[in-house]
Amino acid sequence: MILIYKDEVESTQDFLKNNYKNFPDQTFIYAGYQKSGKGQFDRKWESKKNKNLLCSFLIKKSFNIENIQYSVSAMIIDFLSEFKIKTEFKKPNDILVQGKKICGILVEKIFFESEVVATIIGIGLNINQKQFKNKDATSLIKIKKDNYDIDKFAKVIAKKLENLKLY
Repeated sequence: MILIYKDEVESTQDFLKNNYKNFPDQTFIYAGYQKSGKGQFDRKWESKKNKNLLCSFLIKKSFNIENIQYSVSAMIIDFLSEFKIKTEFKKPNDILVQGKKICGILVEKIFFESEVVATIIGIGLNINQKQFKNKDATSLIKIKKDNYDIDKFAKVIAKKLENLKLY
């Protein structure tokens, strides 16, 4: 796996979509800030600089794409349970804590003609941000009252994505 950090990008999702040919399978990128972070249905993902995990993971091998949303959600839910946080999955791509969004997952396929040539899994996990424009958002720091190392989280999530049984 290749792990890439960028201080700032338009979006980690777009970075991999625009450059997927240049990277091998299982490339993981995370950024300190996204100027145009993406959510489901062209929504914007709000994040303050260097406060949250903003990442995307490139897959070039074929796999059962139908279950990917649930597999990644289950992995994030399991990860958050390590912090004694009770979560719930809200279709199509949100992870909530007491009705507030702590994580969003965006899965996009890249096609060449009619064949899927790559899939990008984007994850936005709210970690150290205390205030949100959207009142229906929360973060680890708001729940646990503790500051967390985002680089460490990125490496853990990257490893968990690498180990998911997608192939």
